[in-house]
Amino acid sequence: MNLNEIWIPKTGEELQRLANVLTNNEREAKDLIKCHAYFGDFFGGHLGKVAANTSCISGKPCLLSDALVGIAYQSGLVRRIAVVESTERHCIVEAERSDQPPELPPHRFTFTWEMAERMRLIKPNWQKQPANMLKKRARDFLVRGVFP
Repeated sequence: MNLNEIWIPKTGEELQRLANVLTNNEREAKDLIKCHAYFGDFFGGHLGKVAANTSCISGKPCLLSDALVGIAYQSGLVRRIAVVESTERHCIVEAERSDQPPELPPHRFTFTWEMAERMRLIKPNWQKQPANMLKKRARDFLVRGVFP
């Protein structure tokens, strides 16, 4: 048996047991199971990969930024996703679709600190690494808009 297969549950009971191995917090285990139900197929059913690439925010399963970008690339529709400019106050990202003519201008999105404040996103991690958090949010908006 391949060691990776250990983390691919075959039954609901196995899923519950593995979720409890990854966390001893009952709410986190339930959230992980919910994320696996939503996104497990993207990760070949591998519960460890689901745990590393998803989160439940206010009870809603969400893909983390890097996973969202990775899934977009796996679709084959991405020619390019790039950070154009990044500061602690804003981040500009752009993307090109492989199914659009290369002469078209790239899709572009800017996410600012002010937008994060209006959305009430500013938490301790935002204070510690603002440029990184702005980049992740800018990429999220761009990928969801250009590669729905």
